[in-house]
Amino acid sequence: YGQLGDGTTVGKSSPVQIDGSTDWARVSCGEYYTVAMKTNGSLWAWGYNNSGQLGDGTTTNRSSPIQIGGGSTDWVSVSCGGSHTVALKSNGSLWAWGANWYGQLGDGTTVGKSSPVQIGISTDWVSVSCGERHTVAIKSNGSLWVWGYNYYGQLGDGTTTNRSSPIQIDGSTDWA
Repeated sequence: YGQLGDGTTVGKSSPVQIDGSTDWARVSCGEYYTVAMKTNGSLWAWGYNNSGQLGDGTTTNRSSPIQIGGGSTDWVSVSCGGSHTVALKSNGSLWAWGANWYGQLGDGTTVGKSSPVQIGISTDWVSVSCGERHTVAIKSNGSLWVWGYNYYGQLGDGTTTNRSSPIQIDGSTDWA
């Protein structure tokens, strides 16, 4: 699907450099797709895009990196799930896109998005990590928040109920 980002859909058994750039800072891999951040804070994606997980407003697969977020350079971290992506901006806001079958985007719906949407209005997020179909994030006060698929209790809220909006786990504020 182009998840190697080298402009082809041909598998490789040895490492290949992506577009000759040497300014990549962070990377996260989902199922058949990749999202990476450059040192200037720009976010780039490539690979499988059936659910809009690349965040470019389409569901077109890409074999070369495309920039996400309309040229924004204020991204600080990114995490990929199976078919959804969540990223943190420098102002502490959290943004999500891609598949949303179980509420894994955290926007209160189960409707997929092919472009980044802000999760709520909070600007105190400091960390995020995506599972295959769920998301976990930490706020600056040390509180832990979860949303998405919960069939196996992976949200840790003592239930198996899916959540389409962030819920706090156990009231503790010592998560790091």
